[in-house]
Amino acid sequence: MSAATFASIDLSKIAFSPAKKLEKGGYVSYVNAAPGEFRKVSFQLGDETHPLVAPYGISEPFDPDQATNKRNFELSINSPEMLKFFKDLDELVIKTVTANSSIWFANKKSGGPLTEEQVRSIYIPLVKDDNPDYEPSVKTKVIVEPKATQQAVQIWEQIRVGNKMGRRLVNSQENPKFYQVVGKHCSVVPYVEIGGLYMMSKNFSLTLTTTHIMKMASEAVPEFPFQFANQANFAPLAPQDVEMANADDDIRSEAPEVYETMKHHIQEKKAASVAGSVVGSVVGSVVGGPRVAGSTVNSIAPFAPSSTSVVDGNIDDDVADPMNN
Repeated sequence: MSAATFASIDLSKIAFSPAKKLEKGGYVSYVNAAPGEFRKVSFQLGDETHPLVAPYGISEPFDPDQATNKRNFELSINSPEMLKFFKDLDELVIKTVTANSSIWFANKKSGGPLTEEQVRSIYIPLVKDDNPDYEPSVKTKVIVEPKATQQAVQIWEQIRVGNKMGRRLVNSQENPKFYQVVGKHCSVVPYVEIGGLYMMSKNFSLTLTTTHIMKMASEAVPEFPFQFANQANFAPLAPQDVEMANADDDIRSEAPEVYETMKHHIQEKKAASVAGSVVGSVVGSVVGGPRVAGSTVNSIAPFAPSSTSVVDGNIDDDVADPMNN
């Protein structure tokens, strides 16, 4: 079964549960996929050809001492259809609250229900599109640390190894700041979940939580601003050369004895290759043409990446991936 997308969500079927009074004041009404069901509404935004941009990444609190296990995660809306979906969702919330305002809110002046205009004035919408200089965006929350029944966001990162693309799970118990991999202006495909409608004395809002993130690989190449006398010495490396260099660094740090043995072996092969090239050139000049020596060094295949860093199309068994369900 493929993942649900926002286009597949029928807003007319969404049901709001009876409001429950909160201990600290206010009410909450949970959003379900259909009347009589206790199933949350969740869906994917974007895809590999049309990812969303996270202009500010996953936010950090201004005051670490006041930090909770949630962070803000704003997403740029990348299509008119998506913008319409979220605006329609905002309108559905406003009309639902207006119809129930005599229970959920009290009009202090008249004691009766609130008008739609009054409800609209105290609603904090999901969509932000009041500045024409910026793309419209939708506000979501991200849980960065599990707490009680709340699960931490699952983040995958798309990576390139040579000419092959794959993904790896970023979450790590050893790194509580794993979510910082989603930085400013990242391209992402998020999976979101509509939570509850929280109504306080002065305002109310609908929660939208990003539960899974696929961080897309960046194809953009940053400009190289430097100028050198021999610019060719600073040309970009080919993917296979990068792989070899990374493998070389890994072996040097993790197994120095093996590295020294391999280094000696490669140097011998290089010397043999150069000698063969010289002899071939001399012989070739006698028989009517130069002999091109084969590169022995290039025949040494780059080391394959660790299976723990790249998952080639296979989901990790212990992590649910909503985009494959």
